[in-house]
Amino acid sequence: IAEESGWLPKWGYGTVETNIMTGDPVTPFLTNAYQQGLLKGYEERAYRVLKKNADGVPPAASPAVGREGNKEYLANGFVPYLKGRPHAKPGDSDYDHGASATLEYALSDAMLAQMARDLGHRQDAERYAARSRNYRTVFDSSTGFFRARDASGAFTGPADPAQSEGFHEGTSWQYQWLVPQDLPGMVGLIGGTRAANDRLDSFFAYDQLLADPAKTAREVWVNGPYDYYNADKYNPQNEPDL
Repeated sequence: IAEESGWLPKWGYGTVETNIMTGDPVTPFLTNAYQQGLLKGYEERAYRVLKKNADGVPPAASPAVGREGNKEYLANGFVPYLKGRPHAKPGDSDYDHGASATLEYALSDAMLAQMARDLGHRQDAERYAARSRNYRTVFDSSTGFFRARDASGAFTGPADPAQSEGFHEGTSWQYQWLVPQDLPGMVGLIGGTRAANDRLDSFFAYDQLLADPAKTAREVWVNGPYDYYNADKYNPQNEPDL
């Protein structure tokens, strides 16, 4: 797709780029395929288009939206949450979900850094690894949670993480764990191992879960397809084995 259109898709549907969802889902998808050996013989070709996606923004003439918030992300370390900003292209916009987009970009940078390192692109690997720590730019120490920032850099939206804005299909409670590339750093921001464990217990309603697992899953956890907003509990959607 990238070699024909010039850019990687965000959510391709057949031959159409829908630009549905936000963040940078194509980078984890392709880097994971690389790690499993599924890109054998195409590693450098895949890396070139992933690098272009990670470092740029598709032009207005392209149907792809790509990393729409890259200009601000590369300059300031975060994608701003610009509520009500008109969409430049059909589909979703990273500016509607600046906080979660920042976390996703940072995770994608971490995965691309690993691929770059494996392929011998050492300078790229160091640059992407440094960017993978940008998750810290949206951490509000006054609340102890990730929080959206506006164009000026100020934290914006309700301080209550269960009411947070700027997160796609979730709240700061759900997105606080989206730092698999630096778990010690994430735990440190939360306040240490004990604080992180206490927060996990609250997130899963652990005491209630032990007392009545079925009732907790039905009535306490997020249980409706669009009930993830205004919530501070675990969302088991798309996990039928649970």
